[in-house]
Amino acid sequence: MNEQIKREEIMLTGDVLARYKISRSTLYFWSTPSRMPACFSRPFPKATIGGSPKRWRTDDVLKWEKEVNALPESSQEHSQGDQSTP
Repeated sequence: MNEQIKREEIMLTGDVLARYKISRSTLYFWSTPSRMPACFSRPFPKATIGGSPKRWRTDDVLKWEKEVNALPESSQEHSQGDQSTP
């Protein structure tokens, strides 16, 4: 169980890409202040652990999501479905 908790606290590159349905190059742009989208108040957090694949603390990613009002792809699909329902 302790291993499962540790795994849930860390997101790998693939997890981030899947969460937002983005490519590696988009993640790079989001992480670079001079290239991030204007709608973001701050860039995507730097990876906590380098190497391949990179790793992020889940708390850092969730905090960033809240600060820039970014929704994971699953939430976007859900909200779009709610809007189309009469």
